[in-house]
Amino acid sequence: METKHTKELQQAQPKVVDNQWQVENHLLCDDCQDELVFIMKSGKEEFALGLKTVIQCLSIAQNELSVPPLPDDWWNEVYNRHFS
Repeated sequence: METKHTKELQQAQPKVVDNQWQVENHLLCDDCQDELVFIMKSGKEEFALGLKTVIQCLSIAQNELSVPPLPDDWWNEVYNRHFS
């Protein structure tokens, strides 16, 4: 008899304190890669998710047709602001 193991999907959520998403502004940081970092929570674990990662995930979601397409002008502005 085979036993099937199911993997539980862990979903992260933004960390919320007093009804406010917790973010870190890294504009004054000397060695930071992102200007904005979201603090995420999965169970008891907390981790940081940079804005560049969020943008890359959005691009993948758009390519997979999971979200409506954003205009090319928007993508160009985001690229110029965060990736050039």
